Amino acid sequence: MWTREQVKTNAKAVMAKYYWMMMGVSALYSVLAGMFSSSSSGFSSYLENSSDSMPAEVIIILAFIVLAVSVVGIIFNIFVVNPLEVGKDRFYMCSRLQQAAFGELFCAFKSGKGYYLNIVKTQFLRRLYTGLWSLLFIIPGIVKSYEYYMVPYILAENPNISSARAFELSRIMTNGEKWNIFVLELSFMGWQILGMLACCIGTYFVLPYMDSTFAELYEAMRAKVFDMGVTGEDELCNFWYPENGQSC
Repeated sequence: MWTREQVKTNAKAVMAKYYWMMMGVSALYSVLAGMFSSSSSGFSSYLENSSDSMPAEVIIILAFIVLAVSVVGIIFNIFVVNPLEVGKDRFYMCSRLQQAAFGELFCAFKSGKGYYLNIVKTQFLRRLYTGLWSLLFIIPGIVKSYEYYMVPYILAENPNISSARAFELSRIMTNGEKWNIFVLELSFMGWQILGMLACCIGTYFVLPYMDSTFAELYEAMRAKVFDMGVTGEDELCNFWYPENGQSC
């Protein structure tokens, strides 16, 4: 049974060794993940505030730009950001065992690896299912987001695993744990507020702490399903570098 204090203590021990590398990985992922969403929001706000004073032709052109940026952003998220999330989680899990290379962030894009499309598909389905549940009711959407919480970590450990199996393992891992995961997220709110007060730059310094903690959480969830006999090392073979036999 894991506790918030336990996973945070373990995270701090790892973070003390590789903090600056971790901050670089988390910061780059965060910037790329928010790049198109912030651009689209900026264009939309400008269009809303200025539409009364602009000719119709200009409004149409700006609306087309907003639409184009949104479409590009969706494609970018599906094919770049979602695989990067898996790479980020892999980096943090590798860091628990040894010094991880910065390039782990991009492990899904390595040439000759047939698992890239599987990662893209599974991550897309994860977002799609969560979004569809949210359209029905907000609460079921939130519940599903926590049910699928461990999917990126599972893909990071076994990028060839089927989508159905990844969802199944994540569902078992998070069964009875969703509220505890939610509370763990809330426990970082104070740090995030402090980071935002420092012109939002401070949030980048908090990211390694959060990402390390959730890597420790996955390790606890992984141990849980191992103890239950749901899976084993033949399916989740731990996080090793390619020269040590790991495929990713």
